[in-house]
Amino acid sequence: MFFIIINYFQLDPVTQIINMASALRSIKKMAGSKRNVESKKLHDHKIINVALMEMQEKRMSLRQASKNFNIPATTLHSKFCGKHPVVSRRKFLTDDEEDKLKKWLIDLSSHGFGKTNSEVRETAKAIKNARDPTAESNHKTPTKQWLYAFYKRHPELVLRTPLSLGKERAVILPTNVHKWFLELQDCINRIDPSLLNDPARIFNADESGFTFDPKSRRVIACKGSKHVYTVTSGCKTQVTVLACISAAGQYTPPLLIYPYKRIPCKNLLQDFPDALLQISKKRLDNFFHILLMA
Repeated sequence: MFFIIINYFQLDPVTQIINMASALRSIKKMAGSKRNVESKKLHDHKIINVALMEMQEKRMSLRQASKNFNIPATTLHSKFCGKHPVVSRRKFLTDDEEDKLKKWLIDLSSHGFGKTNSEVRETAKAIKNARDPTAESNHKTPTKQWLYAFYKRHPELVLRTPLSLGKERAVILPTNVHKWFLELQDCINRIDPSLLNDPARIFNADESGFTFDPKSRRVIACKGSKHVYTVTSGCKTQVTVLACISAAGQYTPPLLIYPYKRIPCKNLLQDFPDALLQISKKRLDNFFHILLMA
């Protein structure tokens, strides 16, 4: 405001009058928009009905009802005269339906099939259409405002960015992993039981894929979940890096596997002189063949 006043006195009289008129119009416009926002305040239809009942039974006057129920007198008068009928704000889904939808979303997320915002809205629409297929609101998807209000009513639901998990990994259970290690230990005991006591003979190899595909969309998950996964086809285009290190600290040169059918003309190991190169459409399917040929 101080800056505006300084500039105002530096202008010629005609420009001062024009700017002052423009400023007054802006102030009136802002005041009018504020009144419009306040006039659109919504009131609970149940409270309005109680206030109208008190007025009909002549237990309260219009002014008394407006004061006791904190409702503008003009609003009560228009409702009382029938100019603007009382319209109840119905929920898109019932409390029971919302509770079932919430549990369904949490259950799907725990199995790696989290739903996106658009899928949640489509599911809510299907639930309502199944309840009343002849309703006038059939084939109408709830708005984003309803979706955000739904999340607010159920704070245990949050949006998370999931980690992609292949189908072959998603079906593995903890019992399968435990069984695999038991069989591995039995196999080692039959061959050489002293192997597990020699760190230089224990190696761990792990692969990391750098995918070319975009990240997964955010999905709904239970609040506090440490890991959120989404099941994918497992056939993404990516460069795979295989690293191998022993328990004694020895490591082998990393293996870079590119998704090509034939080696390209360019030097793929230009920035990785110590690495090994392999091309494969099926990533590590021929890894043991590489070891045997080494």
